[in-house]
Amino acid sequence: METEFQHLSTNDIASLVERLREIRQEMNEFSKFARQDELGFIRFAPPDFYWADFYSDPLALTVKKMKYLLDEEGQLESVSRQSFLLDSLNSVELKIRDMGKGVEHSMYVFLCLQIALGKSLEALELYGKSINSMVYETLNGNAPALFDAIKIDHSVISNKQIAQHIAIAELKDDKIFMKKLSRALLARPKKKTHGLKEFRFVVACLHEMGHLETMTSEEKYQLLAKDLNLYSASNDDPASMIRLINRMNLTSRT
Repeated sequence: METEFQHLSTNDIASLVERLREIRQEMNEFSKFARQDELGFIRFAPPDFYWADFYSDPLALTVKKMKYLLDEEGQLESVSRQSFLLDSLNSVELKIRDMGKGVEHSMYVFLCLQIALGKSLEALELYGKSINSMVYETLNGNAPALFDAIKIDHSVISNKQIAQHIAIAELKDDKIFMKKLSRALLARPKKKTHGLKEFRFVVACLHEMGHLETMTSEEKYQLLAKDLNLYSASNDDPASMIRLINRMNLTSRT
């Protein structure tokens, strides 16, 4: 389990979670901006423009990189609006150098981080786990996790570790695997309509940030039920909420 955010206060975590919720909600707008490509970002993209390798990192590290690029104080800002993307380019160029990329690729690294984070947040909403965790599970023997990840982001197959996984299946002439892979590449996930959708999304975020397990039951109740208003109960006893969290079958990345 990653511990990048365990040092944050409950108030900081609440702010971070709210920002992640906003990023997830802005993904449709961001995707439309990317498809229209009015500024030629996609048309003139460098050969290494893809984001799937970010899925090999824990989700917490992806968020940490985004925070590092955007603000010295670690506060996530909006990256889906065109004006913000352009205004932010100069401020992230030097930081991109520190991440091992050339300045000419600064905007593309920025875009890739945003896409990878947004897609993983969508996975958290649908499956209760990020694409990062699904890739990890795939490499540890859970093949169905790969097909779920691909339904959300078909480009997962460009992840170097996943590409190797597929290459081995090809070498073994694994027809069953290839058939499932083909189906996943032609599908999109079915939207789930279970109750407490926002509650489940936030709990999964907290878990993958490595923060949920460090909180007491009272702190979880304070954050989820009172601060974020995501869970209502007839009294201030957090027991029913904790039972719900325990039933969510959250997976850990160690």
